[in-house]
Amino acid sequence: MDTGTLCRFFFWCTLINYLLLGGMTLGVILFGDKIYALHRRWFDFDRGTFEAAMYFFLGIYKILVLVFFFVPWIALLIAGR
Repeated sequence: MDTGTLCRFFFWCTLINYLLLGGMTLGVILFGDKIYALHRRWFDFDRGTFEAAMYFFLGIYKILVLVFFFVPWIALLIAGR
């Protein structure tokens, strides 16, 4: 596999994952009450705990996408020149 193919792969992985992250963030912002009500049925926690868990999840997801997709894409762009 050449660097051009890998570069395109990591670009599309980065783009798709950041679009998913943006969608999840908008979902939590716009529909936070409904998402909380849905999860409240399964788990016994208050709204503050729910918001902290969502903030933690979105932050970890963002860092993982950055480390495993964005940084390799940038590295391949630099190495391919």
